[in-house]
Amino acid sequence: MTLVEAAIVISLVGILLAVFLPTFVRNLRASKIGEAPAHLQSLVEGFARYYPENECVPAAAATPDAPSDEPNPIVFQDPETPGFETWAALGFEPDRPVRYRYEVIPHIEGCGVRVPPGQVLITFRAVGDLDADGHQSAFERELTLDEATGRVIDRGLLYVRDRVE
Repeated sequence: MTLVEAAIVISLVGILLAVFLPTFVRNLRASKIGEAPAHLQSLVEGFARYYPENECVPAAAATPDAPSDEPNPIVFQDPETPGFETWAALGFEPDRPVRYRYEVIPHIEGCGVRVPPGQVLITFRAVGDLDADGHQSAFERELTLDEATGRVIDRGLLYVRDRVE
């Protein structure tokens, strides 16, 4: 192999890396970011099943204590986990380690409470720090009740603050 051929091969490899590396990094980041909306949807569905039977609005401590750039195996329904009763009631148990901290934030706490029209009943929040720089991103879903039917209504919006930090 001559020096010219080696230079051509190195140039081609460099061009391929320049084209595909940003796409790879973008896809990798998107896969990390996708965790939060998927788990928030699971919490929304769990609450929609839970509330009609119990008419109670639960609260749960933030779990895990802090978000991480590396996935952490957390057993949300373990009695040692803060708020495990709420996680169990909502059927929330991610099937893989998590990077985000999840919270259940009631705006009206208790059982048999009535929500004024348009008021948020409960918020589900995921907070992450995917690059461990101390700057966190947040994802939120809010639920309210249909005044006429008493059914849980998802406001249909995913609130996002600093998606990619």
